[in-house]
Amino acid sequence: FKLGPVSMSFTLYFAFTPETYQFGFDFQIKAKLGPARLEGRLSIDALIQQESRQFIALVLFKASVKIWGKGFSVEIRGTLAGPSLWMFQGTAKISILLKSFEIDIDEEAGSLPPLIDEVVDAISEVVLALSSPDNRRPNLPGGRLSIATLADSGFGGAGSGGTGGELVHPLGTLSIDQVLLPFGTPIERVGDRRLRSGPTTFRVQSVAIGGSSSTDFEPTFGEFAIGQYTTMSIEERLARTAFDRLPNGVSVGSTKFVAPNSFREVAVVHETKRVNEEPDPLDNPWFVTVIGKVGFEFATAELVHSAAGRSLRARSVALVTAAEPASTSEPALVAVSAVDLRPAASLLGPNRSSPTLAAVAVANAPALLIMPAFEVLEGFEP
Repeated sequence: FKLGPVSMSFTLYFAFTPETYQFGFDFQIKAKLGPARLEGRLSIDALIQQESRQFIALVLFKASVKIWGKGFSVEIRGTLAGPSLWMFQGTAKISILLKSFEIDIDEEAGSLPPLIDEVVDAISEVVLALSSPDNRRPNLPGGRLSIATLADSGFGGAGSGGTGGELVHPLGTLSIDQVLLPFGTPIERVGDRRLRSGPTTFRVQSVAIGGSSSTDFEPTFGEFAIGQYTTMSIEERLARTAFDRLPNGVSVGSTKFVAPNSFREVAVVHETKRVNEEPDPLDNPWFVTVIGKVGFEFATAELVHSAAGRSLRARSVALVTAAEPASTSEPALVAVSAVDLRPAASLLGPNRSSPTLAAVAVANAPALLIMPAFEVLEGFEP
């Protein structure tokens, strides 16, 4: 609004997301008193985290006093963060009469809030996670035709009705992993909880298979954000990827198998299932069977209203209207010499159009062949 020589403007906005509050405003004032001119502006765009109440804001401040175009002005731009640790980074540009200079600003006040002093017994939690049946995955052999499969034997394992353990394919592997923390990496904390044992690096030294220790195993891998487990500077966080693929378990298996001397007889039960069963003539509209003599009208009606008559093919044919009736006839035949394929005898009457009758007519002349008249070397006119 404007009041005499003074004019002011003010804009404001609010926004909300599931994690943040956002707001901003822009305030400007101008005044002109004779040869003097005064201007000021303050603009802030802020984002506040709902959980921690920490905020970060972009700040712009401008002020100037000039008489006949000359005087004093200051402009400050930067980023303000707080409230536990107040930080401001930006620049200040100052002009006095004909001179101007710029100053970099990087100031801090206060301190970051301490992490919640909560400890975690990481060793116990890792052992508990590795002992969970949900973290054990039997794997079938890779790249081989499996001649043996796992069945509901009742000897034990999840889904088998027993309580003895997991069923594992003899040629496959067993993977055991966890998602609490990575192996082979120094761990200082898990999230906001520091380790009871102090900084520790977790590794799997050996695996017991059937009561005997073995070091013949391969690591499994998972995705981990290292910043959740160790202290890193902002530069270190920005220089690396958000997640790293790191070891988090083991995969055990062996190709050295010995068949036991004992064996067991089992009853094999099977069920015969025919994949392509013989169609039922009464259910299959394309299966032709003779059920008796019927009249022409009845047969025509059945063809029109049956499944075959209502098929897509029948409807597409019905859309085509013939201009006049069509008819077919067999080509004229001729008896030719088997040596040079030239006409040797004439065929009369029905013998000219029936291959069967023509073959009977020349049965006593084995040197003759029956062919369509249009295929002989010379035309033949009886």
